[in-house]
Amino acid sequence: FVLAYPQADIETDMYMAIPRGFHMPNGYNSKDYCLKLKKNIYGQRQAGRIWYKHLSRGLKDIGFMQSKIDESLYYRGSTILLAYVDDCCIMDPD
Repeated sequence: FVLAYPQADIETDMYMAIPRGFHMPNGYNSKDYCLKLKKNIYGQRQAGRIWYKHLSRGLKDIGFMQSKIDESLYYRGSTILLAYVDDCCIMDPD
């Protein structure tokens, strides 16, 4: 996945300070404003959990079953998918 975490929506309203280098229009001070996040970003405490819930829901929607022994293991027919943080390994004999 390219930029896995930002693919997942956030669960609650979250805001961040205007980053350095972002130029505000004349007359506006970046210290007086903030940004409301719409997507998950790296560095949040809950980023990994939110991404995992997003991935798990997506895999189940396309027919993968979650292993009862290892929650990071999914299978559909002869296809096995192993998720680790924001990486996945897919195995299939075909």
